Amino acid sequence: MLKLNELASSLDGEAPLFHWQERIVKGKARNLAAPNEAMRRLHARLMFRLSKAASTNRALLSAYGSVKGRSALMNAAQHVYGRYFYQLDIQNAFSSVPVEKLADALYLLDPTLGSTKEILAFLLTYCAGKEWGEGLAVGAPASPLLFNLYCAATIDERVRRLVPQPCNVYTRYLDDLTVSSDRPIPGILRRRIREAVTSAGFAISRHKSSVTDLRCTPVTITGVLVTRKGKMRPTDEYMRKAAEALRKPLDEMVAADAYAFNGLVSYLLSFGRYRGRKDDEYPWDEISEDALALKERCQKRLERLVKRGLLSSAPRRQTRDRIPQWFLDELQRVAAIEEVSGWYTDLKKRPISSEYKGLSPFNREKTPSFMVSPTKTMFFDFSSGIHGNIFELVARMEKVSFPKAVRIIAERYGLNMPT
Repeated sequence: MLKLNELASSLDGEAPLFHWQERIVKGKARNLAAPNEAMRRLHARLMFRLSKAASTNRALLSAYGSVKGRSALMNAAQHVYGRYFYQLDIQNAFSSVPVEKLADALYLLDPTLGSTKEILAFLLTYCAGKEWGEGLAVGAPASPLLFNLYCAATIDERVRRLVPQPCNVYTRYLDDLTVSSDRPIPGILRRRIREAVTSAGFAISRHKSSVTDLRCTPVTITGVLVTRKGKMRPTDEYMRKAAEALRKPLDEMVAADAYAFNGLVSYLLSFGRYRGRKDDEYPWDEISEDALALKERCQKRLERLVKRGLLSSAPRRQTRDRIPQWFLDELQRVAAIEEVSGWYTDLKKRPISSEYKGLSPFNREKTPSFMVSPTKTMFFDFSSGIHGNIFELVARMEKVSFPKAVRIIAERYGLNMPT
C-alpha cells in the first residue's frame, strides 16, 4: 500500500494545485478551492485509499453525508421511531478542522499511511485551506471524507457512548448532528454532547440547535420533514425552491443553474408513493397531487436541459408498483404489525405505551432491541438498523421478493390478490 506522500510523487504531468477564488457565502467572504486536473486525480487516489481503511475499521458507522450508498433520506429514516430530538449544527465545519489532530486521527485509522509528520505534511500541502489555520480546503474533493473521518474519531464514538441503543439513535450528516430518543433528552446529556463537539475544536451554531418533541411539532432532519406520525415527506421550502426554479425561462439558464436545479429535483424525485416496493425500507408519506404534478414538470425541464447539453443526464423516473396501493393499504389495515411480527419473535407490550418489544429476529441477542409500533405500522430493529413495514419484515424473514411477501400475508388473512 502506498503511503500518502507517495500518492503525489506517482502523478505524471502538471503539479497538483488549487486555484483560490474568494466568494461571498451566507454573507461571509470564503476562499473556495478550485482544483486543477492533477489535484483531482490526487484526491481521487486519496479518497480510494482512505475509503478502504474506513470500511475495514467501520469508522463511518454514524456518518450519512458524503458516504457512498447513504443519503439525507437514509439519515432521517434512522430517527422516525423517536419522539424527542436534539439537533446541533457545527459552525464553519471544514475550515475549523485542526489539521494536526486530523493527522493523528488518520494515523490511528491506518498506520500504513505514514508517520504523523508525513501525513501532516501531505495534508498541509494538498488538503488544507489557503491560509495557515484555515483547516480543510472548502471545495476540495476529499474534504468531506477527511471531515467525516476526523469527526468519527473525535465526536461520533464519544456521542455513541453517551446515547447507547436501543432507546437512542445518533447520526451525523456532515456538520448536522441528530440525536433521537423515545424519552426526554435531559439537559446534562445535551451539555455532554456539546462538550464532545467543542473538545474536537469546533464551534456550535446556537441558533441552529434545537430540542423538539415530535408530538408537539414536526421535525426537519437534513431537509426531510418527519411528521408527527413518523412519516417522511419533502419540506415546503424545497417545494417552493423547485417551483421558483421552474419560473426561470429555459433560455436564461446556464450550467450552474442547471446543476443547482438538478440537485433540487433529485431530492424531490426521491419521494413518491413507494410504500410496498421491494427495496423500500422507509416510511414514506403520501404526497399530494400538486406535489406529483410539480415533480412531473421538473422531470420534463431536466430532460430539456439534457438535450441542450447543460446536464449530462437526468434522474430516472420512478415507476409505480404493479400491486395497487389500495390493496397494500387494506392489507396493512387487516394484518396488524404486532401480529405479523409475532410470527418470528415473542413480543411484550411496553408499560404505559402502545409499543411492543422483543428479541431481534435478525440477530441472536439477550437484551430485546426489536421495537414494534402499531400506531406507525412499523418495526425497528436497533441491533441491525433494519426497519420497515409488514412487507419488508416478511420479505426479509422468508427471503422472498416483495410480491411474494404480499401474497404470503394475503393468504394468511384470507384476502385474494388483485388481478
